[in-house]
Amino acid sequence: MLQSTPIRKHLRSTLEINPNLNHHEWRQEALSLLSSRSRARYNLGLFHHGSTQAEWNTENPPTLDNNGVLQEVPYPPASVIPPELPGNAGGAAVSARERIVKEHIAEIDSLEEAKDILLDSIGIDNIRLVSHFVQAPEILQLGTLWILC
Repeated sequence: MLQSTPIRKHLRSTLEINPNLNHHEWRQEALSLLSSRSRARYNLGLFHHGSTQAEWNTENPPTLDNNGVLQEVPYPPASVIPPELPGNAGGAAVSARERIVKEHIAEIDSLEEAKDILLDSIGIDNIRLVSHFVQAPEILQLGTLWILC
């Protein structure tokens, strides 16, 4: 069974009061929160869900390939549930699929917990101000992380 480290129930920083003054500290805490989740699956936890490309590149500097060319480290692929296996699939294939499904569910659960904490730290007035009014008023974007309110 996959387990994550216990999650804080709130951030020390908030954007409810003086959001312009507190934004940098709040953003660092938000990225730290995401980084602390799903560490068994990703080296940087769920950092990739809230980081910008520049922040990702800072944490994952390019590496040299066998030809001496710098290669950027790509974001991890989106977590998806694999398709059902045929009825005659072997035990190893079934076990591998079950493991991937459990990892996916653990990642989604971790994201939901983190989203709740982030929304609480933003405050309802700020959620209303930054909601994505074109796509849907209940969607908020934080970096690459879309939060359903």
